[in-house]
Amino acid sequence: MKKSFPTFATTLTCAFFFNISVWGQILLEENFNYTTGTKLTDNGWTVFNVNSANSIVVESSSLTFSDYPSSGIGGSVIVDADGEDVYSSLNISQTSGIIYVSLLVNASNATTGAGDYFFGMGSTKAGTLAGRLYIKKSSGNLAFGISKTSGDTSFTSFDYLFNTTYLIVIKYTINSGASNDDVALFVISGAIPSSEPTPTIIHPTEATSDPSNISVVALRQNSTTNIVAIDGIRVGTTWNDAPLPVELTSFTASPAANKVLLAWSTATETQNAGFEIQRKLVHPAAVSIGKTVKLCSDWTKIGFVEGTGTTSSPRSYSFTDPMQEAGIYAYRLKQINRDGSFKIYSETEVQIALSPEQYTLSQNYPNPFNPATALSFAVHTPQHVSVKVYNMLGQEVAVLFDGIAQADLNYKLTFDGTNLSSGMYFSVMKSGNAAASIKRMILMK
Repeated sequence: MKKSFPTFATTLTCAFFFNISVWGQILLEENFNYTTGTKLTDNGWTVFNVNSANSIVVESSSLTFSDYPSSGIGGSVIVDADGEDVYSSLNISQTSGIIYVSLLVNASNATTGAGDYFFGMGSTKAGTLAGRLYIKKSSGNLAFGISKTSGDTSFTSFDYLFNTTYLIVIKYTINSGASNDDVALFVISGAIPSSEPTPTIIHPTEATSDPSNISVVALRQNSTTNIVAIDGIRVGTTWNDAPLPVELTSFTASPAANKVLLAWSTATETQNAGFEIQRKLVHPAAVSIGKTVKLCSDWTKIGFVEGTGTTSSPRSYSFTDPMQEAGIYAYRLKQINRDGSFKIYSETEVQIALSPEQYTLSQNYPNPFNPATALSFAVHTPQHVSVKVYNMLGQEVAVLFDGIAQADLNYKLTFDGTNLSSGMYFSVMKSGNAAASIKRMILMK
């Protein structure tokens, strides 16, 4: 039977982590994890508007945003002034459905008036960019804007600050027919919503030409005023693919005979090197009398399971942790990407119960002994317990425990016979109205 352990001053929680969102597909992830100072064109990007006087290069620092999966990885880039325009291709060209593009943006300057765009998506290297992302300024504040292609632009109010990192999400919907695609913009400054919220801007449907497909994302440098740092570009087909990380769909820990079985599943993976399994003791089931009890240990690596790399299909994993000591343990996963970045997922707890034979007074070990021996006891309910040692004449020679014992905690005792003569001794446990439990011990010098 599973037993419950005392909480003392600690609060025990059982956290199971689930994300039951619908999963799509990661079409591109760009964290600019390249050598500082190198051109993007040396790292897989392609020029579609040549201006060698101002190439886009990799900056040493990255942009960060809480809980965003592409936060703080690698470097970043800055688009400014007139210069080279570049694009990067998606893994799969999209001709239908919805495309979500998320990116971190930090602007230090912007144009005024009608504004100008610095980012977009499209179908070919020289094609008309769609889902254009604009900025403009007024009275020292910043506004973001969006257009479908070359038509009108919809802007937010001037509620945003320069030199501040925002998470931008562009939602581009490819509708059947011609000249009727739709685009919306999300500007996120706080917590990332777990499901798609109402857009900051819904751009009105306009009759300008639609791109034949969405197959690239592009950085544009045709403004003499805009100065914008960009990082963490993600493209997917659901809200969870772009602004949110690919989370675990389940993570469980189940006790079994002398072991704990861990199981978890993923919906999709991107450059997943694997999972480091970590464990810590939350609450012990055993305490040595006279010693300080450390209720919570530090996280310790106990194993590693290789990931699948990049996949859009669900994957299941498992790990077995051999356990001999009763107690309450917490487990968590540290998912590590191939570039060294990582994410630590929510923990879950499991209880390893005391075995039935551990309740009441145990036989000492070793027996015979010289000069010390160990024994233990446990009770089902909190109560006064005394454990004393007597000699053959019935004389008390040692008090090993005398006080209130907590329920379902294995108390470890030591009897030292250094100053006693060889012979037979008896350990006697008394608790409540129960009959005394007596064990025979032999001291042999």
